[in-house]
Amino acid sequence: MERYEAGESANSIAAEFGVHRTTVVRLLQDRGVAVRHRIISEEDVALAQTLYDQGWSLARVGDEFGVAAWTVLAAFRRVGIPTRRRGTNQWAARG
Repeated sequence: MERYEAGESANSIAAEFGVHRTTVVRLLQDRGVAVRHRIISEEDVALAQTLYDQGWSLARVGDEFGVAAWTVLAAFRRVGIPTRRRGTNQWAARG
């Protein structure tokens, strides 16, 4: 708890202990620690899109930026970047 509250990321702590980031977040929340929510900066969205367009999954792109796949998805939706259908290489219809 102390390390996270001092500014260390949940990803860093998880990597050290060989657990998933969500495990660390859940333990912190169980102990009443306010969890920081990470976002992808506007500058990084273009790089994230490039990686995604090269075939990377949302999860892999998220790992690259230290965020969850849904955070990448939210960033893409915020700026209108289309995404593939889950589990396929087909692009989802925009609408």
